[in-house]
Amino acid sequence: MGSSVIVALFLASIAHEGWQACHSPGGCFGRVEETPVYSFAAGPMRFEEEFDYGEVYLRYGFDRRYGPFQPIVGLSYADTGNFWAGFGGAWNLFDLDGFYGELSVMAGLYDNSGDADLGSALEFRSGLELGYEWDNGVRLGLSVDHRSNANTASDNPGMETVLLRVSVPVR
Repeated sequence: MGSSVIVALFLASIAHEGWQACHSPGGCFGRVEETPVYSFAAGPMRFEEEFDYGEVYLRYGFDRRYGPFQPIVGLSYADTGNFWAGFGGAWNLFDLDGFYGELSVMAGLYDNSGDADLGSALEFRSGLELGYEWDNGVRLGLSVDHRSNANTASDNPGMETVLLRVSVPVR
């Protein structure tokens, strides 16, 4: 998925969710309690036009939202020998009878010492997830993530991962 598609979805979601959040009692970015969530994901990773690698990814969603944004932290390891760790936000695009869509954007640090050199230690991760949430809060989703240094370095090959994610609420 191209970066421009993620950016367009990001901006449309912010406009929609921000408008709704501004009309809530807490205001546009007021703190709202949220159920914290642990997520585990794994899937194939595309680097230099090939899906030759795999990645595992752990993520934690905090116990609050600021308007529509839930703070998240994540850590991933690819079988290229590279690690990534970052912090950012996630927000729901829609929730329709258990089916959901979620966008996320994170800034992080990337270990370039493995086989997949992304050109910089600063790497941004954006993702789109579609899935289903059961009544107990457990989610199963398919996510497409893109990593890039956003042209902050002269070399910016980018990387995509298709992930199957399981998210479990902490109660």
